[in-house]
Amino acid sequence: MKTGINVSDAMTKKPVVVSQNTSIKECARIMEEKDVSSLAIKEGTKIVGMVTEKDIVRRSIAREKNTDGPVKEIMSREIVRIGPEEDIYDALLLMNQTDIRRLPVVSKNELVGLLTDKDILKIQPSLFEIVANKIQVKEEKEKLALYGICSRCSSEGPVFISNKTILCGSCIG
Repeated sequence: MKTGINVSDAMTKKPVVVSQNTSIKECARIMEEKDVSSLAIKEGTKIVGMVTEKDIVRRSIAREKNTDGPVKEIMSREIVRIGPEEDIYDALLLMNQTDIRRLPVVSKNELVGLLTDKDILKIQPSLFEIVANKIQVKEEKEKLALYGICSRCSSEGPVFISNKTILCGSCIG
């Protein structure tokens, strides 16, 4: 189901980038300051890793690592990437197959952007069903509905049924 929309149309064109020698603590500070949940790790123009809030919590804080140490100690080094000319449908399938939520966009071995599942849904909400397959329902009473109007805030879009009430992602909390 190609959309005709390229990755370059949906991606963040200026992802937040740090070097692999940036401290873990500084990475956390940058994420908070820039209001992002991940950073691309570059050396020169080449992406060499990614670090997420989850990485900082699980690979550093939970293991009581020194947060003054370099981010290269906890970053993900195996980077799944995509080209800017690829269709966003293919990007979403790749994200689902590899169980990731962020895809570095690379052209000629150079980082040119970052694509997230949220970026895709903003530009092509009809792909919600593919993302929904990754959502794990936390309570047996909650069931995913594809599209509707939230009973609480009246927003239209992806909704959940919780205790026989239709709620959007914001209202279900």
